[in-house]
Order: sequence, then structure tokens, then C-alpha cells
Amino acid sequence: MLTVQSLLSKDEYLIPMYQRNYAWEEPHLSQLIQDVWDYHALGKNYYIGTLVVYDRKDGTYETVDGQQRLTTLNIILCALRNEIEIGDVDVDWYKGVNISYEFRERSTRTLMALYSYTNDEDLDDVAIKNMYYSVRRNIESIVPKDNFTEFLDYFFNKVKVTRVILPADTDLNHYFEIMNSRGEQLEKHEILKALIMRSSSMNPHKSWLIGQIWEACADMDRYVPLNFTKELRNRIFGQQWNSFDWNSLDNLVEETRDIQKTAKDELFSIEDVLKQNTSVSVKEEENEGDRFESVLKFPGFLLQVLRVITEEDVPLDDKRLLLTFHQYLQKDGFADMFVLKMLELRFLYDKFVIRRDYKDDTINGKMNLLTLTKQQKDNFSYNNTFGDNEENHRVIMIESMFHVSLPSQNYKHWLCAVLNYINHHKDGDGLGDYLEGLAKTYMFGRFLADEKSNEGFYYKAIFKPDQLIIQKPSVIQFPTFEDHIDYFVFNYIDYCLWRENKKAYADFEFTSRSSVEHFYPQHPLNGPEMEVEYLHDIGNLCLISSSKNSKLSNNPPLAKTDYYGKAKYDSLKQKLMMDVVNAKKRKVSDTQQIWWNEEVEDHHRYIEDIVLSSFDELGKM
Repeated sequence: MLTVQSLLSKDEYLIPMYQRNYAWEEPHLSQLIQDVWDYHALGKNYYIGTLVVYDRKDGTYETVDGQQRLTTLNIILCALRNEIEIGDVDVDWYKGVNISYEFRERSTRTLMALYSYTNDEDLDDVAIKNMYYSVRRNIESIVPKDNFTEFLDYFFNKVKVTRVILPADTDLNHYFEIMNSRGEQLEKHEILKALIMRSSSMNPHKSWLIGQIWEACADMDRYVPLNFTKELRNRIFGQQWNSFDWNSLDNLVEETRDIQKTAKDELFSIEDVLKQNTSVSVKEEENEGDRFESVLKFPGFLLQVLRVITEEDVPLDDKRLLLTFHQYLQKDGFADMFVLKMLELRFLYDKFVIRRDYKDDTINGKMNLLTLTKQQKDNFSYNNTFGDNEENHRVIMIESMFHVSLPSQNYKHWLCAVLNYINHHKDGDGLGDYLEGLAKTYMFGRFLADEKSNEGFYYKAIFKPDQLIIQKPSVIQFPTFEDHIDYFVFNYIDYCLWRENKKAYADFEFTSRSSVEHFYPQHPLNGPEMEVEYLHDIGNLCLISSSKNSKLSNNPPLAKTDYYGKAKYDSLKQKLMMDVVNAKKRKVSDTQQIWWNEEVEDHHRYIEDIVLSSFDELGKM
């Protein structure tokens, strides 16, 4: 068992050629840092996983499993050395990157260059480079500055990795194949299902129905009525599949008793539960399993439901699923109440939460907000949840804005807000205004606030909004690039721009973007360098995909405009900046100065006006 400090301060690790490339992205990093920050408050060790290695004759450890974590830890330490003010915290024990890649010189060179980072010249591995740039932003947005010392002390000494050294005669290729392609680990939500069912095991009819409900809700990509047999579907959701009027699980048990299968045993073991046949028979035309993709996985949904039911600050970390539920499972009647509310909220979730629809775009999909509608003879269709197309599009856009800004599965607080709202407003009326108000609360109460506090902010924003005092500022102090602007700020700006001119930007969609681009580059290929005051200002920045940024990062604004103008733009803010260049390029002789200090200031003022106006124009807080 190794701490982060002991793991990175001794021994050398080799990533063999049969391993895939480094593939972690910012959501993985954000979740890791948030998990560590959450666990540090508990005072217990945080186990980051297992590192499976083979002790080679040359003295290095060949990494069979765990390279993503090992690489990320090295990147974090490089960023702590170079990018973050950590006071008197000692990192002198980190003598250098202790990982190299067999036959992947580009990756090795990039990591080595990060240790003593001075410029981007040797950072050829885009995935590693992007992760390095993400470290400071994520640590500073999650960990309050006053807590850096205690956080880093915990990170170095209480975050642990289990290193397993394989026997000397292990066939590594065979082991790697087995490890990556065979066997399934029992998931925590399956164990929770067994525990929930056991609480009602004296009633086999109830246990059977709970099993059916659980499995139907677990498939988050299909609309939940379609995950039941036709008979159950009609009993639970009505003949039109559009209602949920149950206030007691016992009543639902009685209503479906005549169509239930008879359970042989009254007591259910975990093995019994997992062997239970809960497959459903659906018509061939109902096989829509590949069309949709949920924005939330089932373990996260369970925790979201628990938070809505209890209105307590339940952690949304799915690794703590069983621990979180433990105290509630001891309460009489909890299991029945939870299962019924889970099914109701899943029914409402299908109506009012965006999902990716691959019907017309089989590669990338498109965010949609659709309701399952029963037709004649058990046929069905999907129609806009809000009959008004404009309102439906508005809710899609605001939910998409939240989703791409805060992509981590474990920390989708905005989605908890949606579930809580529709739990009280089951027709969804006013959802668009509510979410716009929530976005303003995030923007003015957290991301642009003078005093940023992470403690309980998201929970209060949903369940105790009166405890948050948020006022319209007279002037907005936007963070600069060096302050590591949160993605939410850029996406909120884009939402405001779209809201102001929906017709002109009818084709705009929010996509996952993770690279802050300097429109006038930090290291121009030719031409003068811009003063830092303007270079890092919000007026010179936009959010685009990392792949696009890596291609043209050092090109002048005119070249970027010519390139991006032919492709689909990632950002409305970026489009406005390119519009300025297009308007001026015929009037200026020196194209290098086509976007300079004055343009940055003008764009800054325009964005500030847009954001200030949103305080009064968007939905109520």
C-alpha cells in the first residue's frame, strides 16, 4: 500500500507497447480532485485504485494496469511545482517524472518537459498537455485557497494506491487479455437492489415488483415504460402511458398482483436476486435501446433521488453509494418509499431531462427533450415535451449549457435541481425560467462572486436559496486566464448571446469544449506579443475544443478566422470576435494588428453588458 508521495518519489515505471494511449480528460481529473477533497473531511484514507505491475530485470516496473492514474498523478505533481502557489508545502521529494512509455517517445518527451515547464515547444502529446493545463483550474475551483496546505498534505500522505506485483512467471500478454476482456465485477447498485428487496422479503409479491421496477429504472437509455412488459406498463402508467398516480407501493403491489410471477422463496439472498429473470418482452418496433443516451448513469440517479427525497446534503459520489444509503436502509418504510419515488422521478426524468438522440445523427447525436406518446394499437412516438417548439428549445439549450459546463457524473447538481423542481411541479411548468434563475445564481453567486465559497453552495442553491444573498453588481470583475476561468462562465455568456438572438444562432448547439483559446495568441508565429493585461483578458478569450486549439493556437486572429469561419464555430463568443476581424480585414493594411488592445477592450465591454443585462432579463432566481 503506497501513498502518493511514496509512489512518485521512488521506483521507475514503464508503460509497455500493448497499453493504449493516455486517455483521461478533464472530467476524470475534476472528479478525482473532488473525491479527494470530499474524503479529506472524513479523515480517512482515500484509495485511488490498484496498480498492477511486473518487476522487470532492468529494475523498472512494467505497468500492466493503472497507467492512467499513474500518468495523471505525475502530471498533477508537475503542475503543483510550476503552476500553483502552494506556500511552504514541500514537494522537493518529487525529483522527476518516474514514468516512461515504450515506443511512445512523444508521450515520454511531453511528460519530461512538464517537470521543468517553460514553454509548449516539447509538448507534443495533446492529451497530456491538456491535462496539465487543467490541473490548476480544477484544484483552485474545488479547494479553497486557505485549505491548500491541509489538502496537499492529505493528497500526498492519505491518498493511497495498492501496488500488486505479479509473479515472475506470469504470461503478461495473456494476463492483460484476461483482465481487460473477461469477468464482471458485481456493481454497487446491484448489491443495493438486494438490500432494498430484502427489507420486503416477507412479501414475495412486493419483492418481485421491486425487482421489476429496479431493472426498468436501471436502463437509463430507454424510456422507462418500455422497460416493463405490456401488462405491467398499462397498470403502472395507465393505458396511455402518460400518468403516475401512485402514493403507496402496497397499492401498486395489489394492482399488479394478478399478473405477477410467483416467487418460490420468501427470503431472498443476493444470489437469488441476481439470478432473478427480469427481462421484458417488447414488440420489435419498441426496440429503441440504441437511439438514446442518458446524461446520467443509474448509480448517480439513485443518489440524486435520495437527495430529493431527504432534502439533505447527500454526497453524489457513486463510489460511496452503499455507505450513503446505509443509514437510511435502517429506517422503517424507507425501502418502499424510495422505490416508489425512484420510479416516479424516473418517469418524470424521461420527460424533462435532455438526452442524446442518435436518430438523425448516428455519430454525435443531438440533445433532445422528448416525451413518449402512446398511439393506437400499442404503437408510440416521441414528441416535444413542451408543445411550444420555442420553449422546448429553450429548455434544451439551458440544460445543455449546464451539462457541458459541469460534465462529471458525480457532481451534476443542476440535474438534482431539475429533479427537485419536477418533483414539486410535475407538469414541468416554469422549468425554463427556474433553470435560467439557477444559472444566474451560479454565475453571480459563485463564479463571479467576490467571495467564493464552495461550502454547501450547490445544496443551498437548490434547497435553501433564501440563504444565498445574490445582488446585481455595478461592474463585473471577470477572472482572467491566469485566474483559470471556469467553463461555466464561457457557456453562460454563449447562452446569453443565443438568448438575445435565437434566429441568427438557430443552429448553435452546446458541445463539450475544454480548451480556453487566446484569440490573439500567447506565442504568435510572427508579429508582436500582446501585453499581458489584454492577452489574458476575457475580451481575448473563448472556449473551443482542445483539438482545434492545438492546431492553430499560435496563429494570428485572421488565420483563425479564415479557418474557423469555414468550419462550424464552437462558441458564439468566438463568432463575435471573428465577425470583428471579418469586418476590419479589408480596412487594415497590417493584418497582425487587426485584433489588438482596443478590440479586446470593446469586446470585454460588450460581454459585460450582456452578462449584466441577463440579471434582469433571464428567469427569476
